[in-house]
Amino acid sequence: MKRVVGLLIRSPVWRNVTFLAWVVFALSLVVFLVQSRHLTKPGYEMLRDRAFLLGGDEPWYLLTARSIALDLDYNLVDDRAEQEFWNKDISTWTTGDRLRRLGHGRTKTHEYWKERVYPVRPIGLGIVLAPAYRIGLLWDGQVRLACVWFLCLVGALLVQQVFLFGFDLTGKLWAAFLGALAGGLSMPIVVYVTQIYTELVAALLLVVALRMMFAEGGVSAGGAALAGCCLGFLPWLHEKFYPPMLIGFIAFVWVARPWRLKRLAAFGVPVVVSGVLLMAYYHSVYGVIYPVWDQGDPLSIGVGVRGGFLGLLFDRTDGLMPFWPVLAFAVAGLVLAIRARVRAAPWLVVFVAAQWVITGMFWVWTAGMCPPLRFWLPVVPLLVVGSIYALARMRRRWLVAVMGVTMLCGVVVGARSMSHPRALMKDSLPFALTAGTTGGRQIERLYHAFPDMKRVPEGREPSASDHARGVAWLVALAGFVVVVVWLERRPRQRPKTEEAGQDDRAAVDGRS
Repeated sequence: MKRVVGLLIRSPVWRNVTFLAWVVFALSLVVFLVQSRHLTKPGYEMLRDRAFLLGGDEPWYLLTARSIALDLDYNLVDDRAEQEFWNKDISTWTTGDRLRRLGHGRTKTHEYWKERVYPVRPIGLGIVLAPAYRIGLLWDGQVRLACVWFLCLVGALLVQQVFLFGFDLTGKLWAAFLGALAGGLSMPIVVYVTQIYTELVAALLLVVALRMMFAEGGVSAGGAALAGCCLGFLPWLHEKFYPPMLIGFIAFVWVARPWRLKRLAAFGVPVVVSGVLLMAYYHSVYGVIYPVWDQGDPLSIGVGVRGGFLGLLFDRTDGLMPFWPVLAFAVAGLVLAIRARVRAAPWLVVFVAAQWVITGMFWVWTAGMCPPLRFWLPVVPLLVVGSIYALARMRRRWLVAVMGVTMLCGVVVGARSMSHPRALMKDSLPFALTAGTTGGRQIERLYHAFPDMKRVPEGREPSASDHARGVAWLVALAGFVVVVVWLERRPRQRPKTEEAGQDDRAAVDGRS
């Protein structure tokens, strides 16, 4: 048996990138499908109980998918019959009321709006989910489960693309394999494959676009076209994805130098066509060719300083660090990649920083009634790529061991969270309970060591002690990154023995 295992481990198949990519996909998909089992538990067969697992804008996205799948339009007036099923009174917020409240756009009569109910969110996710919704209707009406299983496929593809992106940047198969799986099975990815929101699809589109831009050997015409399609579709999912689309556009123009007409056309045509169609959609709904935004407070640096900036990183129930402690190594990995002059590294930092700053400048940085870290999800895969780079480049075994422990902690927290689906709605039960904060005194102390930076209930401001704890965590994070970068700085001249076998690129049998 030992000999057989040894032969399997040394088999050339494990150096085939395409094979490993599909292994990552299959493992992730199996875990995600198992995690979605709570949607079919006998205790959740009642419509009311299934609807309880819906939150936020999920009913809107599902109703939009239903309208597109059955009526080939996005007028939900005929779909409100499912209002009772979703246990959501969508009639309290219609597009007509929205426009009249904002004082611009169409000012049609009551009779006009009596026959029209448009989604309060763009229709991109509805378009993506429409085929799955149709299948769910044929499958004994299991529309939510069909849509969730489709998102499980999206999540598995996302983990696969993170693996390929990590290998592209590091050349280390083992680091890309372990890092991608650990990141995919941790918060927030492992949770949001069972939630009907736009961020998971946006994360996949962003990773694919960046892979095409920073492909080894330069951007090809086909890669440019795929990147343009991915970036052009982002605003169809939500208005908040305009910034990453613009940053991606600038990144492509920067990395595609010297510019070639064929390559620029392949990238630009999908973006332009998508923009024109999006303006036509806005005009059909709002009477104007630009997006109408009326959710949350205006962008404010003061809001971010008072809660969002520190809260997104360290809040005890909504911060990234308590749920994904490998964040410290991910940041260090991005810094190491910048020092090594990896082309993609500065742009990964720009995407992550933009998401952090823009989200932190809203009071709603916690994302409302949904599992934590939803607004982090579009850029968490980029941080996972940073952790892969750190894992591949660290030369001190004790640091690798510490990083392995933090990766395992992230996976455990993700699995623990998914084992309590009703607790995912943090407005109905503190989500921190699912992270094991009641599992012992030491965990309890660690939980309270993180600050509470939320402005909930309305009017509450974080205390001075919470701010102090948040700043202390920020200083600790910055100090840790500095120490890791200092310890792992590369020598000016490498021995030839170290230069040889630098990565697995020369030994792979296949590429994806």
